[in-house]
Amino acid sequence: MDKRKTGPLRHLLPRGTLLPVICTLGLQLLVYDGAKLLMMKAPHYTFETAWDMAIPFLPWTIVIYIGTFLYWAVTTVVVLRRDRDSGFRFLWAHCLSLLMALVFFLLLPTTNTRPTPGKDTLWDWGMGLLYALDTPDNLFPSLHCELSWLCYLALKKTPGIPRWGKVSALVFTLLVFVSTLTTKQHILIDVVGGWVIGEISFLLCGNPKVMAPFYRIFDRSTNRRDSAN
Repeated sequence: MDKRKTGPLRHLLPRGTLLPVICTLGLQLLVYDGAKLLMMKAPHYTFETAWDMAIPFLPWTIVIYIGTFLYWAVTTVVVLRRDRDSGFRFLWAHCLSLLMALVFFLLLPTTNTRPTPGKDTLWDWGMGLLYALDTPDNLFPSLHCELSWLCYLALKKTPGIPRWGKVSALVFTLLVFVSTLTTKQHILIDVVGGWVIGEISFLLCGNPKVMAPFYRIFDRSTNRRDSAN
């Protein structure tokens, strides 16, 4: 009997997948927070249009915006448990998207105009807290939209996901896009940018040659087979 202790994540994620998940999360934190620090004093640009200004500020949509973090976590677990190859494609596509986004964060730092939330409702208080914790930079492209779109694509391509699950993922992903606008966290061009880099990265990761570095680093079983050959 195997008496080795396992943490809670070991029960959620298949063996050999925890490290790539941790490394992907680490890259996300490094790119997002690192770019903020590096460009803190740099001039930031805004590409707001009349259409952006016309979008209403709806504080209650913070529920969708914050709920996205749960969506990402659940998708990661479901896809990796259903099909490791699909899960690895999802993780590697996100890594490539992060590197694309980093180029824009460093070369074209952006900002936007935020409203001043009231103090009358729980949603207002939540928006005030969100604005305090998340400064208006690293906006183009939107990583919120990029990763949400990758979640949908991964669930769409993973074997065994029922049709209702795929449809639900698409609907929620589109709601996430809207929530980034109605919370005034992003503008339209940010949403489009996030969708584009997510789509490009996922398409690239459909090529085995693009996936090869990820497998060399994280898939021990593949490494053992290669050594045997």
